[in-house]
Amino acid sequence: MGNLDRDHQQVLRALQNEGWHIVKERLGLRWGVFSGEVDIVARLGPEGDPDTRIMVVEVKSFWPRMRMSDIEKAVGQYLIYRSWLARLRPGWVIYMALSVKNARRFDEDPLQAVVQDYNLQIVTVDIDAERIVSWQ
Repeated sequence: MGNLDRDHQQVLRALQNEGWHIVKERLGLRWGVFSGEVDIVARLGPEGDPDTRIMVVEVKSFWPRMRMSDIEKAVGQYLIYRSWLARLRPGWVIYMALSVKNARRFDEDPLQAVVQDYNLQIVTVDIDAERIVSWQ
C-alpha cells in the first residue's frame, strides 16, 4: 500500500460533511497482472437504491510544491483508474480531489487545457474548513 496524500483526512471529512457515506478507503483495483489503489469510495443515498450515486475520489496534494512529474503521475493515474472503473465498476464516477490552491493552478493554462482535453472531473476542497468548494 502506498502512502496517503497529505490532505486525505481533510478530503474525507469534507465529503462526510456534504452527506457522503464513506464506503471504503484504499480500494484495490486489479486488472490482469496490473493493480492499483484508489483513495476513497463514497456513496450518496441509501445502499441498494437505484438513485444512489457512488464515486471514487483520488486525493492529490502536490506537497510541498506542484512539479510537472507529479502532475504527469496524477493525471496518468486518474485516466488509468477511470478506464478501469468504466469496465470493472460501470456507473462509478472518479474525481480528483484538490485543495483550493492546487485547483487554482489547474484552472490556468496549460493545465486547464489538460482538464478540458481529458474531461478530468475535479472536486475542490477547502482543506482548513474541511468543506467542498466546487465540483467540476
